[in-house]
Amino acid sequence: ASLFHQTAIVAIPLYFAASRKVGFRRVALIGAGTVGTILLLQFFVGLAAMFVNEKFESYAEAGEGGGLVMATFLVAQGVALYMFKSTIRDPDGTYARLLNIYLIGLMPTLASVFSTVNPSGVLRLNIYFTVVAILLWPMVFRSMGANRLRGLLGLGFVMGTLGFFILTTTTFSNLTPYRLNM
Repeated sequence: ASLFHQTAIVAIPLYFAASRKVGFRRVALIGAGTVGTILLLQFFVGLAAMFVNEKFESYAEAGEGGGLVMATFLVAQGVALYMFKSTIRDPDGTYARLLNIYLIGLMPTLASVFSTVNPSGVLRLNIYFTVVAILLWPMVFRSMGANRLRGLLGLGFVMGTLGFFILTTTTFSNLTPYRLNM
């Protein structure tokens, strides 16, 4: 990814933090990392502006909020994926490692929302990590087998992602791709 965008260089060291186990201790460590990121984000953005690209200076300026819909969705999805970890048969640790990557991606997401920096730039860092949900959800659905709970979960998943799509497209400059004529 660093061949396409310079911010991926920042994300590379975080991939090595993913382990084969996910538990309360690991989540607490990620939470502490998030608090640390919130406290030091202004400093990190300044370093990025100095060493990577000058355009990062605009991210250091105080923003007017934003990213709350995205952060809420990603955190809710992370909680759901964490709750399903006990139902997944994972002998080689694939689900746990991918879940770790996802949870690590919540650090810049939450830091960008709760810090004083402009969230538009820092919030994008979550894309390098939270995209693993594409692999995690099929693992969850597959572990359920063909039963009624799987159908209800599927319906909830579709409703949640559709709701997220509607909320994000309406909160970003009132961009609504479809309107019903009623």
